[in-house]
Amino acid sequence: MARIIFGICGISYGHLNRQKNIVQKLLYEGHHLQIFTFGAWPDYCSHHFPEITIHEVSVPWIVCDKNGIDFLESAKNHTNQDGDAFRKNFSAMHQAIIEFGAKPDLIISDYEPISAQFAYATGTALMTSDQQSKFTFLPYEEIDWFSNLEEKWRLDLFFPKAEKRVVCSFFKLWTKPPKFLQVVPPIIKHEIQKIRHFRKKTKPHLILLYQSSMMTFGQPPDEICDIVSKIPNQEFVVYSPYYQEFQNSIEKRKLTNIHAYPIGNATFEEHLTYTKWAISTAGHSFISELMYLGIPVYTTPLPIFEQRKTAKVIADSKFWVSAPWIQEELLRYFIRELVTFSENIQNDTSILLRGNGTKSILRIIHQLLNNPHASKN
Repeated sequence: MARIIFGICGISYGHLNRQKNIVQKLLYEGHHLQIFTFGAWPDYCSHHFPEITIHEVSVPWIVCDKNGIDFLESAKNHTNQDGDAFRKNFSAMHQAIIEFGAKPDLIISDYEPISAQFAYATGTALMTSDQQSKFTFLPYEEIDWFSNLEEKWRLDLFFPKAEKRVVCSFFKLWTKPPKFLQVVPPIIKHEIQKIRHFRKKTKPHLILLYQSSMMTFGQPPDEICDIVSKIPNQEFVVYSPYYQEFQNSIEKRKLTNIHAYPIGNATFEEHLTYTKWAISTAGHSFISELMYLGIPVYTTPLPIFEQRKTAKVIADSKFWVSAPWIQEELLRYFIRELVTFSENIQNDTSILLRGNGTKSILRIIHQLLNNPHASKN
């Protein structure tokens, strides 16, 4: 039985949804786990993993532009005014050692930097497992006033060294990765695997609109409802952090073809089973699941390079359309081209990285537990 710290980024649902599979597998194997996380996830993890000690940590919000980190704006950001951050983080490290009775055997981080600092301080092997690390070696690229320097600088700040870097990607990389970085298909949770099986027996009829909780979405619910109401013979389900605003707008307009739900609602997986196409921000985890299920998507990427790159790669491959906003004419175009988009996803052999990365990541974890300091970069 190994002592493992698992750091999970607390921004949006993607990181936690991805790593739940790995956490569950490691618990099943009998390892002693503790989790470092922040945001809304300490309470969530405590509820879903009562057998694991959850440590709430404080992580700075790093503001970036196309030139890299904007240090002044990062200093001004309201999230970074937490005067209790150092006490919270050092307390988490102390309590983790007390519970283990020793330092950890391995620390795994999905974009959560305090667990990485704990690894550096204690000389513990660190494995990073995320979707961002591919930007550490790719050449400079600028998309819509955003560049991959924002990811490279942030990664260099948070995770300068690691025994192993693993990056999940639903698309193949156009540059061969260096030896220290292993690219694997995305982690597909068990619930999504079951949905793919059930979809073979159903007739999808819904349009699912999903908005990330990562940051404010610029288009107001009233405007989106106005646009959607003009698309005839289509049924929309919305999952959004602005669920109540959508609900108010739906009731005010007496709309019958759109229904709103809070993110995390138990109905999400049922609705996804019957989704024929989706409208979504361009977060890695949900887009990975849509591609795994063969569902075309109209993306509205958030103003960060990673989402702009995700949207561009797949739009260029004609698996979907992408635009900063939801637009009526693009919705109508999407509906006309839906069969083409679906066939392009189904028949692709050159863009999508197929499969489920869960077994590959578990194999890497086992290798590190057996030989924790074999390599480092």
